[in-house]
Amino acid sequence: MPQRLIAGLSRLKRYFRDRRALYYYLNKAVRSPRLRRALHLLVRSVTPRADAAAAAQEDTARLRKDGIIIRERLLDASTVDKIRRYLLAKPVYNLLEEYAEKGKTPLRLDEVAITRQTKLKYFDADIAGCREIVDLANSPEILSLVSAYLGCKPTIANMAAWWTKAGNGSPEKFYDDMFHRDVDDYKFLKLFVYLNDVAAGNGAHCFVRGSHISGKLTARRTFTDEEIDQNFDKSDRLVLTGKSGCGFLEDTWGLHRSMPCVEGERLVLHFLYSLTSLNAQTTPKPVAKNTYGVDAYTNRVYLYP
Repeated sequence: MPQRLIAGLSRLKRYFRDRRALYYYLNKAVRSPRLRRALHLLVRSVTPRADAAAAAQEDTARLRKDGIIIRERLLDASTVDKIRRYLLAKPVYNLLEEYAEKGKTPLRLDEVAITRQTKLKYFDADIAGCREIVDLANSPEILSLVSAYLGCKPTIANMAAWWTKAGNGSPEKFYDDMFHRDVDDYKFLKLFVYLNDVAAGNGAHCFVRGSHISGKLTARRTFTDEEIDQNFDKSDRLVLTGKSGCGFLEDTWGLHRSMPCVEGERLVLHFLYSLTSLNAQTTPKPVAKNTYGVDAYTNRVYLYP
């Protein structure tokens, strides 16, 4: 039996054993925007209603139209400094190990030899153990926008932080360095926050404005810059640079990528807000106690009572 078929059958068996994996990979297979909208409404109908404060109508309308809201200052300098000092004391692992579904080798950040573009990610328990990070994920402004966009109470299904560091050789190839669509749920939003000043050459995020509601380029693959230019206006390709503490809330079903990190580095926080807790790419059980006073339902993936 061919190795690819064996691997495929093995994955299928795992999906049916794990409802998180089954839900995630079923929604990953749905590429029709119309069908995704219908399934969003179906899942939303059995999800608790939000009790957060109402979001500003102008911001909600812009998010629905453009697929992105940019905030030049989400964190003040003092909070950024606290989070950076906290993270610098924690171990990291090479993101390639996660993509390859290998064990994650703890590394000291200051001991990692950087010879080519490298992405170094923090462990779930350390992310959930930082009050400032959890407070940011639960920002009333962000939760109100997310709730208005999803039409229900959101779940923080993923929290992450990672470094992208430039090297001297050709960049290591990562999936997210090419244009693609995320499929974390039938409808979802992601918040990205920079913890250092980021220019285009530091691995800045790139998003195609309006592509989240487009039926173009929805196949389950990556896309070239040429394909993007042929299907979307160049003025809608946004390269998100900014000062430390800036952030953007984005529907990453829309086409996006990381720019190559050819100099310096980028440290970014990332939060996924989804309809359900059923995501195969996040922690299988809570990793920290909810000592922060945040909503138990919204934070149930990472925090236990």
